[in-house]
Amino acid sequence: MELDSYNERKAFDETKAGVKGLVDAHITEVPHIFRLPQGTLSDKKPSVSASAIPVVDLAEVDVSRERVVEKIKDAAETWGFFQVINHGVPLSVIEEIKGGVRRDAMIEYSKHVMTLGGFLFELLSEALGLHSEILKSMDCMKALNVVGHYYPPCPQPDLTFGTSQHSDSSFITILLQDQIGGLQILRKDSWVDVTPLPGALLITNDKFISVEHRVLTNRAGPRISVAGFFSTNMLPNSTVYGPIKELLSEENPPKYKDFTLEEYNKGYFEKGLDGTSHLSKFKI
Repeated sequence: MELDSYNERKAFDETKAGVKGLVDAHITEVPHIFRLPQGTLSDKKPSVSASAIPVVDLAEVDVSRERVVEKIKDAAETWGFFQVINHGVPLSVIEEIKGGVRRDAMIEYSKHVMTLGGFLFELLSEALGLHSEILKSMDCMKALNVVGHYYPPCPQPDLTFGTSQHSDSSFITILLQDQIGGLQILRKDSWVDVTPLPGALLITNDKFISVEHRVLTNRAGPRISVAGFFSTNMLPNSTVYGPIKELLSEENPPKYKDFTLEEYNKGYFEKGLDGTSHLSKFKI
C-alpha cells in the first residue's frame, strides 16, 4: 500500500501539471494521494467562537500607546495570534493584491507590510518590557518573504487540508486573507476559525507563543491569502540566536538552547509540516 502511494505521488509529480492541472481537468473527486486518514478532520468544527480572537486597533496608539502594548502583550502571551485593524495598509492596496498577485501590486503591498512590521516589532518589544528598538536591532525584520497562496475550490473538503497543521519559523507572520476563510488556529487543544484579518505571531523564550495553525479546504473559492514572513537574513551565517538576555534571571531561566540559523532551518525543512513544533527540539 505504501509503495502504491509512493508510485502514485511520483507519477503525479512527473506530470508537472500540479494542482492547477487537477483544477483545469475539473476533477470531481480528491485524488487518493491528497486524502487524509479517516477521522483526521473529525475536529473540523471549532469549539471556540471566532469572536474570542483578540483584535487590536492600532489607531488607539495615538490615544494610549501603553494600552495598545498591554493588549498586544496579553494576546501574544495567551493566544500567540491577534488581528489588527487600522494598520495603515490602504484598502486599495489590499484589494489589488487579493485581485491578483502581480509584480507591481506585490511591491507596493510589501512596502506597507514592512512599515507595519516595524511598528509591530516596536510594540512587541515594549510588551516585553524592553526598549522599542530591541527586536529590530536583533535583525528580526532583516528579511521579508511575501508568499501568495491560491486554494482552488475543493470537491470533497472533508477529505483533505489546504495546508496541514504547523507553526511558522518566522519571527512574525502578517497574513492577509480574502473572505472565503478556512484558517484555523489551535487554542487549548481546540481549533478556532479565524475571521479574515491580518495577524501576527512572535516566539521568544516561551513568553510569546508561536501558534499552531492550518487551512481547511472549501467548496467555495478560490481562496486567496498573502503571508508576509519576517525573519533574519536567510543566508548561512555564524550568528547565534537564543533567549533575550535582558529577560533572563534566576526566576526566569532560559528554556531554549542557543542555535544558529543554519541549525534551525536544517531541521525545520527536513521535518516538514508534520504538526509538531521544531522549536521544541531546542528546549532545555
